[in-house]
Amino acid sequence: MRIMGLFTLPDIILRAACAADGETTGNLRFYVNRLIEAGYVQETQRRSFSHMRGDSSNGHKVYRLIKDTGDLAPRATATRFVDFNVEGATRG
Repeated sequence: MRIMGLFTLPDIILRAACAADGETTGNLRFYVNRLIEAGYVQETQRRSFSHMRGDSSNGHKVYRLIKDTGDLAPRATATRFVDFNVEGATRG
């Protein structure tokens, strides 16, 4: 996300996932949604068709990183969001 600026979920999966990870799309979607809620990522109006396998899709959502606080990725669970790059940045 930091290097690309604009990204889709398949962009991240292609660069970060390995075969042992199994099904990653749901986990990544959850994480990106938590980043949106915390103000780190913004969904754009654009769609990407670069990874399309069929003609019936509306394309992949394109996201933009809008808050880059450092080298450590924020941690997110269903009830907690923590950014270790920022002192006191724990959110419920």
